[in-house]
Amino acid sequence: MRRGFFRGFSERLFDHTGLTREQIKTLNLIIIAAMGGMMFGTITGGFAYVSFWKALGISNFLYGIIIAMPPVFNALQVFASYLLEKWLPREKTFIVTGIIQRSVWIVFGFVPFIVPMEYPTLRIWLAAVLALISAGTVPLFNSALYSLYDDAVPVRIRGRYFSVRSRITTAAALVAGLSLGRLPDVLPGFTGYAVMFTIAGVLGVADIILFCFMTFPPMHRTESPKFGAMFKKVLADKNYMRLVAFGTVWTFSSFLCGGFTGPYLVSMGMSNMQGTLLSQVTTGVFGVLAVTSWGRGYDKYGTRPVFIINTRLCLLFPLLWCFVQPGMVWLIFVIYMISGLLSYAYEVGIQNLFMGQSPPENRTMYIAVYFIGTQLLGSAFASALGGWLLDNVFSRVEALQWRVLWMYPTRYHYQFFVAFLIRIGALFLLPGVKEEGSYTVGETLEQMRAGFTGAIQFRTRSIMNRMRRT
Repeated sequence: MRRGFFRGFSERLFDHTGLTREQIKTLNLIIIAAMGGMMFGTITGGFAYVSFWKALGISNFLYGIIIAMPPVFNALQVFASYLLEKWLPREKTFIVTGIIQRSVWIVFGFVPFIVPMEYPTLRIWLAAVLALISAGTVPLFNSALYSLYDDAVPVRIRGRYFSVRSRITTAAALVAGLSLGRLPDVLPGFTGYAVMFTIAGVLGVADIILFCFMTFPPMHRTESPKFGAMFKKVLADKNYMRLVAFGTVWTFSSFLCGGFTGPYLVSMGMSNMQGTLLSQVTTGVFGVLAVTSWGRGYDKYGTRPVFIINTRLCLLFPLLWCFVQPGMVWLIFVIYMISGLLSYAYEVGIQNLFMGQSPPENRTMYIAVYFIGTQLLGSAFASALGGWLLDNVFSRVEALQWRVLWMYPTRYHYQFFVAFLIRIGALFLLPGVKEEGSYTVGETLEQMRAGFTGAIQFRTRSIMNRMRRT
């Protein structure tokens, strides 16, 4: 009976047709493992992480350098992918690098207790070194992870599967945010941060250990050409490189804006719990509500047209931040609400595109090239440049006290507006990306309109029939 219940529940998550028992078990375990991974990411990459660095006394520029480190290392994925293609065992590489990446955060939270308060610079540097160790595992970790995902999840169910996984893991992240978000506010000094990062490390390690109980097909290996030949092959794929160009510019705008919304909220005096509720819980709740519908759209119409619609809707995020002033909690809530409705679907869509556009042979190299652009030029460069602009350029513009409409923009507002302009430019790159078998954007919008109209008409007829019966 219990077995039937769990099987029925699993079938509601994704289509089991044509899958073996081992495949179904692996797909279920991936979702369970990702819950721990998402809670780990919520803590180590959320508002508490920002406020921890600010409590250590870090500047905007140095903070930008710190958050740029993981993307810089991720750009080295191109070399990691070559090692995986040629020599390294994929599953073992993933597990070893994953455990190192996650367990380091247990020590990270205790840095303020290890280094006396008389040495604030040493505290920052020790925390930075630990963050650097965690970031150093990213290239091999991500190369192995996406290769495992690509082999484990059939193409025909990827849209729904990854959106359902995102929905469940986001709910887990909400639990972490709500249950742990107040710790830095209620526990004295850095104690709350130490507890939070310790829990994060334990959850992250548990995520990795679950992969030991999964079954994956052997990695697709061929007589791989030399590194240079593999790299040139990817660069010669014009359609794929258009996607890389779009992802790079879009990610640049996202990190130039989103990477510094946390420090902006801290500068307005927002508490850790308030920031967590707004930035993570609000986004998560509305993400859970919307992401499955987006996933069905990706499977039904094709990833490309639905993704283009999503990015057009995402365009205004940075511009909305330009109007946020101290005390405007309602506007911050609206921004994060819209972000939840759209941003999780963006992640599912871009993942489907770069995985779907890469062929089985040398797939890890294709994915690595995507991460070179988006992580090195997009995330890392935007984070470092953003911190420098805030401290050295926009701070001087802010000092001029120019009035725009009804307000005096801060350095953050100028940065958000530049991110908005860059995002407009990114939209011109996406239509050039082709996807075989997908609808056009116009056809997709017409189908969505017809489906929405049909649903309204059906609901109306049902209500009227009930009224006649009564």
